[in-house]
Amino acid sequence: MVAFLPKSLLLCTSKKKYTTMLKFLKNWTLPIAMLVGAVGYPIFIYFSFLTPYLIFTMLLLTFCKVSPHDLKPKPLHAWLLLIQIGGAFLAYLLLYRFNKIVAECGKSDYLYIVG
Repeated sequence: MVAFLPKSLLLCTSKKKYTTMLKFLKNWTLPIAMLVGAVGYPIFIYFSFLTPYLIFTMLLLTFCKVSPHDLKPKPLHAWLLLIQIGGAFLAYLLLYRFNKIVAECGKSDYLYIVG
């Protein structure tokens, strides 16, 4: 029976269903999230160490104008990560000879401890 309906009527019907579903989701997202949070709290408490990473991810994806498709890791990312880790390790080895606290804490933490 759907095959006999005009194409424009089918588009309006699917659009109407889409807006109805979107309105339903907008109205019920917060109460459902609160219920899941309250019921799942005993389980979620074991994942509290992930909180800073989740907040960072939410803010990055919310305020960044880059599409998630463009965030795929590329070989350059691995090289940059290796350079950063290697540089940090080299800085640690160089500073360890002079002062162990400075080598372990880094410059900003050292200024906080001394200051």
